Amino acid sequence: MKLIRVEDLRDSVIALRPVYFEGGNSTEIFVDSAEVFLDKRIISSVIRALARSYAMDLTAQRKLLKERLSRKAVLPFYLDEKRVFVPLKMRTGLTPRDSIYGYLDVLYMDEIIALEKKTCEVKLVNNVVLTVLSSRNTIVQSEHLGREVLALLRDGQDDSSDETRIIESVRSVLRTLGDMARQIARIEEKL
Repeated sequence: MKLIRVEDLRDSVIALRPVYFEGGNSTEIFVDSAEVFLDKRIISSVIRALARSYAMDLTAQRKLLKERLSRKAVLPFYLDEKRVFVPLKMRTGLTPRDSIYGYLDVLYMDEIIALEKKTCEVKLVNNVVLTVLSSRNTIVQSEHLGREVLALLRDGQDDSSDETRIIESVRSVLRTLGDMARQIARIEEKL
């Protein structure tokens, strides 16, 4: 895996995942071309560096999102009005201080496939598949939260985004219907 700094890939980053590499915490960087790179910094440092490259103030952003979303837990972050990253549990920590959450660009999430009670795969639009250690419902809630942030960011902007929102909504409904059809098929097989 090629070592790189997130700042060098800033415009193409679609997912960040905490990993253990050579005995320490590092971050895998997934880009839109389906390539994976490694930044040897911990995920919180990578997120700060990525936000800094966009001149974003994460502290002010968190405060704004806490107020607007009425949430205090792990929050999404955004880089602009079209790039919102949602937190998803992607590993179990070896120590209590290890980061367990990775982040996915909500617009790149395509399909959620339940494997076990608390394990799913999230297929991205570029066919990359990531394992998430959460239930399907939790992932859907995170995706919904990310779309809420997108809507908040688009409010007040006049860029004919109504058509884009409709397309995204239809895509989300179709994805949910597909997931439901697969679940029904599994139930029927067990009967």
